[in-house]
Amino acid sequence: MEYRSEHWSHPEYSAFWKIWAHVGRPNPKLRALRILSIHEEVVERSTQMAGINDAARQAFYTYQDHFFKGISQDARCYYPRRRRGDLAMTIASTTDKQNPRMHRTVKLMAVTNTELNSSLMELKQVRQELNDARKRIAQLEAQITGVPPPLPQWPAFSPPHEDPAYGHASAHTTIE
Repeated sequence: MEYRSEHWSHPEYSAFWKIWAHVGRPNPKLRALRILSIHEEVVERSTQMAGINDAARQAFYTYQDHFFKGISQDARCYYPRRRRGDLAMTIASTTDKQNPRMHRTVKLMAVTNTELNSSLMELKQVRQELNDARKRIAQLEAQITGVPPPLPQWPAFSPPHEDPAYGHASAHTTIE
């Protein structure tokens, strides 16, 4: 796995890190990594390590589903996984297990994962509101001083996928 990161900064806006996790297989002939998939963090983060954790988490959940047949009888099957193209995550059911502790642990993991995802969406919304407020302040300051308002700044990245709302079914980690 290779992480690529960009630090975005601006004098008037809060700086953030943009992180991508490139999952690949080494190619001995080319002495390079053959990229199999690219995973992006859910929300821009203030620190590089937090962004790397988010991107690695997204890659882990995707590959957990990709290789689920091979690990379905293993203890690793109880980690959350996400199917390609889905927003919702699932965890293998523990109904066939006789261990009640495992059942409670899997339920706790589902709730914790759901709360983590909703916290990341709230963080994303707060960052957007902060940027909007800073733009509004810049416009008002320009209006008071008589200087022309600053030109709108267009983001240099593609629009994000639709984020699930907290109460929405796709925002919950479910147990099969």
